[in-house]
Amino acid sequence: MSELSINGMKMVYDEVGSGSNPPVLLVHGWGCNRSFMKRQQEFFGRTRRAIAVDLRGHGESDAPTEDYTVSNFANDLAWVCLKLDIEKPIVVGHSMGGTIALEFGASHPDIAAAVVMVDSYVCLPTPFRDAMEIFSEQLKGEDYLKAIEVSLAGLYIPGEDPSIRDAFFRSLRRTHQRVLTQAFDEHILNYDAEPVAARCTVPIAYIGADTSSANVGRLREVQPQIKVGQTIGSGHFSTLLVPDQINAMIRDFAQAYVRGW
Repeated sequence: MSELSINGMKMVYDEVGSGSNPPVLLVHGWGCNRSFMKRQQEFFGRTRRAIAVDLRGHGESDAPTEDYTVSNFANDLAWVCLKLDIEKPIVVGHSMGGTIALEFGASHPDIAAAVVMVDSYVCLPTPFRDAMEIFSEQLKGEDYLKAIEVSLAGLYIPGEDPSIRDAFFRSLRRTHQRVLTQAFDEHILNYDAEPVAARCTVPIAYIGADTSSANVGRLREVQPQIKVGQTIGSGHFSTLLVPDQINAMIRDFAQAYVRGW
């Protein structure tokens, strides 16, 4: 574990690997931490730098009172790249991390080489969004952990390794409720990914799961260059459940679209 300070805020990260090949910057999802990207870090760290961060308010990073917006998260990543001399990374984000990666690629095309979104909740159908409005209110109550367990049951498919769900809830319990509520609203209810995807000039890939709720067709309409993949036999936490599938798709995408890979 290593750490940086950004305006007095501690950000924790792990780095493995070395070399001049394009690096990989790994971004976890809502309520999670950098360990949820460990299988990608292990795989890509064999051939290049692979950096996994704890986003502000998550894992072992500090939880300041500033707004937990997608833009703020993306700007934190740009700052990390500057401080660690991470040049032209492929930015891989799971769930909320993928939305942050998209914002990063669109807002910082001089830094990012490409973006991979892994089962991120973008371009949501109206019924799903309406349900998330209700869930957002439940998150603000005393029984918010129970609300997460009930409302997000659709993240999993029968027969999955239960230890992944347990790890998710351990991470949730260590995350401030105010961080969870703000970050949820900002990346699900208040963030419009369509214009961001439309203006993104770096290569983009989207890897869905069997439980995906994103409207990938709409994403393709606003950004025709996007490349779309799909895992088999995995719920939302595909980075841990089917890492071989995820890693192979990221590798193949990078080989085709990232210069110098």
